Amino acid sequence: MEKYEIDGSVAVLVSRGFGAGWSTWNTDVFEQLAMDKRIVEYVLLDPHRERRESEVQEFLESIGLSSVYCGGYEDLEIVMVEKGMYFEINEYDGGETLNIITDMSEFTRA
Repeated sequence: MEKYEIDGSVAVLVSRGFGAGWSTWNTDVFEQLAMDKRIVEYVLLDPHRERRESEVQEFLESIGLSSVYCGGYEDLEIVMVEKGMYFEINEYDGGETLNIITDMSEFTRA
């Protein structure tokens, strides 16, 4: 999977709104939903997140991701994480938060 990188940072998608998580509600494809360059670019082209769920699902299927729950799409934000940093995305009631991990190697790495 190619990541979206700018100036030594990697783009990570995080759904801040309550109701549905983006990557946390799709754990089998978590890393791809959080950092795939194609998905980040798709989100950048829809700055107000106005695409319908069916459009998002169609796009995800076109890149090989089927049966993905897209409920958190409308609240996606792009967070830039320094390349090589470890992080985790936590979810509470659908709202996701990104936490940088400084002392553990078990987490996803940008």
